[in-house]
Amino acid sequence: MQTNVAADGSADAERCGFSAFVLTPALAAVYDRSDVMCLGKPWWDYWLPYAALRAGIQLRRPRHAALTHAVHARSGWDDDDWLRCARELARLMNDPPPADQGAAHAYALTVHTAITEAAVALELEGSP
Repeated sequence: MQTNVAADGSADAERCGFSAFVLTPALAAVYDRSDVMCLGKPWWDYWLPYAALRAGIQLRRPRHAALTHAVHARSGWDDDDWLRCARELARLMNDPPPADQGAAHAYALTVHTAITEAAVALELEGSP
């Protein structure tokens, strides 16, 4: 879980994305090569946990907010890129590619739900 912090200091729990991951070197073998997915592009934050989950790796998440994320405008992508990245995730996961933005939003909900329901909550030392 993370907290998004705006420039004015207001904070909200993140509802959609995931912005931090801890990966072991052995876990790197789970990820197929992609010329589309990369840090900062849409869907990369679903790709990392979703590919691990689909490979049978147990996901873990902190029970309480463990980091903050600065709220910012989109950087370097638009709606067409978002759909292209959704289709790339579907290709990497052998899922049917979303035909349009509406189907991609439904796919995002499916992927996000799978990730959040599968992740085991952990208590971190010093958590409230």
